[in-house]
Amino acid sequence: MKLISVRFKVVFFITLILLLSISVLIFISVQNQKKNLLDAMRSNLSVNNGILTTVIENLMLSGEAPTASKTLSSLTGLEEFKDISIYRADGSLAFSDYKTLDQVNAFQKMKVFEKTPRAEPRTIADKDFELVLKSHTARSVESLHNKEMDYYFPILNLPQCRSCHGDSSFIRGVAHYKVSVAGIFNQITRARNILSLVFAVSGIGIAVLLILIMQRVVVNPLFHIGGVVSAVGEGDFSVRAQIKSRDELGNLALKLNEMITGLKEKSRLELENKEIETKNRENKKYLDNISEGLLLLDREFTITSQYSKYLEDLFGKTDIAGMLFTDFLYGADGHEEERKELIQFLTMVFENLQTDMEMIMAINPLQNKKLEIVTSEGETVPIIVDTKFQRIFKGNAVENIMVIFEDRTRIITMENQLEAEKKRSQSELEQIAAILKAGPEYFLEFVTDAYKQLDDVKSDIAHLDQKDRIPKILRDLHSLKGSARYMNLKIMAEKVHAAESMISRLQQEGKLVPEYAGTIAESIEPLLIELDTVKNLVNRFSSFNNANFTEDRRASEDVPLFFDSLQRMVGELGTEMDKEVHLKTTSNVDTLPVLPVIRDSLIHLIRNAMDHGIEDQYERLSSGKEENALIKLTLYKDKDSGFHIIVEDNGRGIDFTRIEHIARKKGLIHEEGPVTRKRLLRLLFSSGFSSKDSVSALSGRGVGLDVVYDSVKALKGTISVATVLNKGTKITITLPKETGEESYA
Repeated sequence: MKLISVRFKVVFFITLILLLSISVLIFISVQNQKKNLLDAMRSNLSVNNGILTTVIENLMLSGEAPTASKTLSSLTGLEEFKDISIYRADGSLAFSDYKTLDQVNAFQKMKVFEKTPRAEPRTIADKDFELVLKSHTARSVESLHNKEMDYYFPILNLPQCRSCHGDSSFIRGVAHYKVSVAGIFNQITRARNILSLVFAVSGIGIAVLLILIMQRVVVNPLFHIGGVVSAVGEGDFSVRAQIKSRDELGNLALKLNEMITGLKEKSRLELENKEIETKNRENKKYLDNISEGLLLLDREFTITSQYSKYLEDLFGKTDIAGMLFTDFLYGADGHEEERKELIQFLTMVFENLQTDMEMIMAINPLQNKKLEIVTSEGETVPIIVDTKFQRIFKGNAVENIMVIFEDRTRIITMENQLEAEKKRSQSELEQIAAILKAGPEYFLEFVTDAYKQLDDVKSDIAHLDQKDRIPKILRDLHSLKGSARYMNLKIMAEKVHAAESMISRLQQEGKLVPEYAGTIAESIEPLLIELDTVKNLVNRFSSFNNANFTEDRRASEDVPLFFDSLQRMVGELGTEMDKEVHLKTTSNVDTLPVLPVIRDSLIHLIRNAMDHGIEDQYERLSSGKEENALIKLTLYKDKDSGFHIIVEDNGRGIDFTRIEHIARKKGLIHEEGPVTRKRLLRLLFSSGFSSKDSVSALSGRGVGLDVVYDSVKALKGTISVATVLNKGTKITITLPKETGEESYA
């Protein structure tokens, strides 16, 4: 297809428009001039007709009809007039016979006019003549192709004419003029030629001017834009349209430049994308073959398309691109706290650039994390993963986070098994060492008492619908924990503490109902297993030594052995609590028959003094005390009053103001006004009351002093407490002589 240039189209259409415009203007001008000239001629004919009619009437009134006829004949000699004739109403030529003369003479009844020579007779018969007769108005008929005009004027029967002609008719005749309009047409032609010349010259000038303007304003910018587009089409994105006008073409140039910039950027991005796609293909080969879980997160915590195939096998999910990281790990519902923690961690990785990544990883919530994975088939599978996070920067901002998963399920499982085996071996070694040190006979009674305590606990578990059972369970377990620690069975003490914690948690959650009896019973099973192990070891040592434990002197009543165990327990607890504590023991007896019953209570008092009474070294130094604290245990037999046991420490003493505040806070005291120290001491020795804000392996559950109180009460003894704030506390237990002798004779 042949192309026609814009420049040609502009010139062609401007010329065409000008030609049409000039032609229309010439036509309108000529027609106006023609109309004006013809109108002027008609006006002149009308005036001339009036003059001629008046002249003829005057001539005829004076009897000069021949002169009138001659006058009409002479007028036809003028250049414009082709014919001037007057016709009677019947269509005959006036002054061509004596009909009218005879009529006038007859009307006057006298010979008014003489007969004179007449014109050659003729008649007129055309529609225009008839129309004038009927309408009594003048009429012009133009014959432009012949360049002639016929004009018909009615000759009226005027009053001055009626004296001769009578009044029988309104019109006496019609004057006919045939006039040539060739001169007018010549004038029109000359005017047309002049106008054509003027308009042609003007049109050419205007056309040239318009073409130049269009060339500058439209054509050149279009050619320039076309050149730029052509260059861009050939791949040159450095060109720009240089048009400074503020019209549509200027805006088009700006848009074109923006488009070129966009195309240049698009081309760059396409090139980069090709490079990225090439790298992605290489990466995919790598990601599909590495045995490590790897994925990328964007700033919306969404998994990108870059992830290793191994992840699908590890988590049992496919098509994970586009998933929220939290949903990928925890599913669509649940785990709200873990989700919140993970989102906070990821936000810190993305935003907190001032903090070193190594420090942030210290709070990594997915370090050796156990997850319950729901696979695409809906199956729940537990796995353990160790997760590492790495920032990927773009400029100064973190664009992505690389997440690397290591499946540690088998490793952690094996480690747990090894740890359990290690603890079991450690427990056995611990038990063996304790038995060797104290003697199997000492442990046999511990095992017997422990079994009895656990049997009581199991019985209480079966009756959880009774409110007093839970405090009793916790009290028995707390006593067993103290005894296990006293016997240097640390692992068993830890397991008892774990059971205590679980039961306390259920109690706080309001779940201690019969439906949870099975859960509580399960927490006791590890204790029975541990106790069975101790029992088997004791039996093995017993059979090896062939010992007889029915001798008068029983190991459980041996005071020096009891003191040695307490010294060891205080030393270990002091190390754990980071307190320097010295235990000073004094006794005037070597055996104490009541010791097996009161032993757990004394252990509670020693542990309670270390946890509640003794300050840490900094508090002691700031109070002006020695860094090393002292606990004194004095046990002696009085000849008259029986047995006396004194536990004394130089710690912080009892803060009765704080005890009262805690009691009111717990709703144990309701009335206003001061409370006696005696009542506050009763609260200290009641079940469930604790002055500590948190639970530890030693105290905090409100169990301990109530065991002491119940044990002493069962032995019909008394407890007295003396305390000075910031000086220390002294607790004295007095047991009647008869009770001890009757029970342990």
